[in-house]
Amino acid sequence: MTDEIVLWGERLVAAGEVRISPWDRGFLFADSVYEVIPVYDAKAFLLEAHLARLERSLAGVAIARPWSRERGGELLRALVRANGLRDGLLYLQITRGEVRPRDHRLPEPAPAPTVFAATSPHPPPEREEAARGITAALVPDERWGRCDLKTTALLANVLAREEARRRGAAEALLVRDGVLTEGSSSNIFLVRAGRVFTPADGPHVLPGVTRDFVVARLEEADIAVERRTLPLSWIAGSEELWISSSGRGLVRVADLDGRAFPEPPGGGLFARAWDLFEAGRRAEIARSP
Repeated sequence: MTDEIVLWGERLVAAGEVRISPWDRGFLFADSVYEVIPVYDAKAFLLEAHLARLERSLAGVAIARPWSRERGGELLRALVRANGLRDGLLYLQITRGEVRPRDHRLPEPAPAPTVFAATSPHPPPEREEAARGITAALVPDERWGRCDLKTTALLANVLAREEARRRGAAEALLVRDGVLTEGSSSNIFLVRAGRVFTPADGPHVLPGVTRDFVVARLEEADIAVERRTLPLSWIAGSEELWISSSGRGLVRVADLDGRAFPEPPGGGLFARAWDLFEAGRRAEIARSP
């Protein structure tokens, strides 16, 4: 929509005014990083944590920070207000910038980064829908070796999600060398023998902001969460399977390639986790600027 307000550099402008150069390295090489931040009640949820992860991604690919974390927060909150967004998603992308002619080498001196952000409506998490669950499919993890950096090089994720869609599933759970890594756009939780597990951080797992928030809420309630390697073979002995992401919140997986995960009596540990997530989400929003 050309009348939507977007962030372009440090200016709020109509989307139709934005012109991105074909020589921008984000366009030519996917030489860029991004964040997706939920907005609830017109407030950016866990904004500080998302901006901290953004800084880690920028450092990991040697792109200069375009502004301080405080200034970034101010600009993004102003964007939310400018669009009158109540519940939705805030997308932020920073590329290395425009360089010509096209060259694989990193440019010296470095160009000014290109900064773009936009908002879109998106419903907040609903308990009934999350408990009903989604269908997922196992797909080989064919991404690059630094999945812990949130870059826009997402073609492998896109193709994995498309493979899952062709098989009637809503999400692809990725497998590398016999190990569950994460979803195509989510993190993974398994429940085995009443204990909660999630993959350990590493180069093949994005440090999920929503996942870390869920883990913290569980641990505050004395529900231990172990971060460790999750062998694919563990699925057979697991009672529950969940995913988490900025867009979905926390969601139960009801079926994985035809293997049903029925909702346990009383909702199982997922129901407890969802209630803790929701209470924490509301408390966080209430104290957010």
